[in-house]
Amino acid sequence: MFNIALLTFLSLLVGIFIARFVKEELVSGKKYFVFFYKLVMLAILLLSLFYAWYAQIPHLILGFLAGVLISFAISNIYF
Repeated sequence: MFNIALLTFLSLLVGIFIARFVKEELVSGKKYFVFFYKLVMLAILLLSLFYAWYAQIPHLILGFLAGVLISFAISNIYF
Protein backbone atom coordinates (compact mmCIF):
# COMPACT_ATOMS: atom_id res chain seq x y z
CA MET A 1 0.00 0.00 0.00
CA PHE A 2 2.86 2.36 0.83
CA ASN A 3 4.50 1.60 -2.53
CA ILE A 4 1.44 2.79 -4.43
CA ALA A 5 1.36 6.08 -2.52
CA LEU A 6 5.08 6.59 -3.06
CA LEU A 7 4.79 5.81 -6.78
CA THR A 8 1.88 8.23 -7.12
CA PHE A 9 3.76 11.02 -5.40
CA LEU A 10 6.92 10.45 -7.42
CA SER A 11 4.98 10.40 -10.70
CA LEU A 12 3.45 13.74 -9.76
CA LEU A 13 6.92 15.20 -9.23
CA VAL A 14 8.15 13.71 -12.52
CA GLY A 15 5.14 15.21 -14.32
CA ILE A 16 5.87 18.66 -12.89
CA PHE A 17 9.54 18.31 -13.86
CA ILE A 18 8.67 17.32 -17.43
CA ALA A 19 6.08 20.09 -17.76
CA ARG A 20 8.75 22.71 -17.02
CA PHE A 21 10.81 21.62 -20.05
CA VAL A 22 8.07 21.10 -22.66
CA LYS A 23 5.86 24.16 -22.34
CA GLU A 24 5.19 24.30 -26.10
CA GLU A 25 3.76 20.78 -26.01
CA LEU A 26 1.37 21.67 -23.19
CA VAL A 27 -0.32 24.34 -25.31
CA SER A 28 -1.02 21.99 -28.24
CA GLY A 29 -2.09 19.13 -25.97
CA LYS A 30 -4.44 21.15 -23.77
CA LYS A 31 -7.59 19.77 -25.39
CA TYR A 32 -6.40 16.23 -24.64
CA PHE A 33 -5.61 17.12 -21.03
CA VAL A 34 -9.10 18.54 -20.56
CA PHE A 35 -10.68 15.49 -22.22
CA PHE A 36 -8.77 12.98 -20.08
CA TYR A 37 -9.41 15.05 -16.94
CA LYS A 38 -13.14 14.87 -17.59
CA LEU A 39 -12.89 11.17 -18.43
CA VAL A 40 -11.07 10.36 -15.18
CA MET A 41 -13.51 12.45 -13.13
CA LEU A 42 -16.44 10.66 -14.77
CA ALA A 43 -14.88 7.27 -14.04
CA ILE A 44 -14.30 8.20 -10.39
CA LEU A 45 -17.86 9.47 -10.08
CA LEU A 46 -19.36 6.35 -11.65
CA LEU A 47 -17.28 4.01 -9.49
CA SER A 48 -18.19 5.97 -6.38
CA LEU A 49 -21.88 5.95 -7.24
CA PHE A 50 -21.71 2.21 -7.94
CA TYR A 51 -20.12 1.66 -4.54
CA ALA A 52 -22.71 3.84 -2.83
CA TRP A 53 -25.54 2.02 -4.61
CA TYR A 54 -24.07 -1.40 -3.82
CA ALA A 55 -23.54 -0.52 -0.16
CA GLN A 56 -27.00 1.11 -0.02
CA ILE A 57 -25.82 4.42 1.36
CA PRO A 58 -28.38 7.00 0.16
CA HIS A 59 -26.80 10.03 1.80
CA LEU A 60 -23.54 9.25 -0.02
CA ILE A 61 -25.37 9.24 -3.36
CA LEU A 62 -27.02 12.57 -2.56
CA GLY A 63 -23.66 13.99 -1.50
CA PHE A 64 -22.07 12.98 -4.80
CA LEU A 65 -24.90 14.47 -6.81
CA ALA A 66 -24.70 17.71 -4.83
CA GLY A 67 -20.92 17.79 -5.34
CA VAL A 68 -21.28 17.33 -9.09
CA LEU A 69 -23.85 20.11 -9.33
CA ILE A 70 -21.70 22.47 -7.25
CA SER A 71 -18.58 21.67 -9.27
CA PHE A 72 -20.38 22.48 -12.53
CA ALA A 73 -21.68 25.72 -11.07
CA ILE A 74 -18.24 26.77 -9.80
CA SER A 75 -16.41 25.72 -12.98
CA ASN A 76 -18.79 27.75 -15.16
CA ILE A 77 -18.28 30.87 -13.03
CA TYR A 78 -14.60 30.74 -12.09
CA PHE A 79 -12.84 28.57 -14.67
